Formats: sequence, structure tokens, C-alpha cells
Amino acid sequence: SYFAALWQTKEEIIISLSLVAFAITSYVIFPYQGLSLMLLIGVAYVALGYLAAPLMAIIGVWSFKREYQPLVAAVEL
Repeated sequence: SYFAALWQTKEEIIISLSLVAFAITSYVIFPYQGLSLMLLIGVAYVALGYLAAPLMAIIGVWSFKREYQPLVAAVEL
């Protein structure tokens, strides 16, 4: 299931969400907006890298279900 696939990537989800929260917090708190915007862009780029693992897990489950759905339908007939 999709939940089981996401549960396997819980560390990557937690890391990416904490990086996004850190970037947004630093953008609000730091006095130099240009410097914190560069930090925001860099951290958001790293967070996207961590979010690739849950996305690939969801795509894997989706393709597995799509690939074997006609086979299950043929067996039930």
C-alpha cells in the first residue's frame, strides 16, 4: 500500500520537512534577507533531494499495482 511505502521513507520525510521549516524560519528571523534567501534556496534544493525517496516509493507502488491489476482481473474470471 501507499502508506507502507511512505512508512519506509519516514526518515527522509522528517529530514526534508525539518529542512524546509529551518529555511522558512531563518528567512523570517535573519536580518539580512538576501543572505537568508540564498540559504532558503540551497536548503530547499537539498530538501527536494530528500523528498525524491518518498516520491519514488509512491511511484513504485503505483506501477506495481498498475502492472499486476490486469493479471488479477484475468485470474478472477
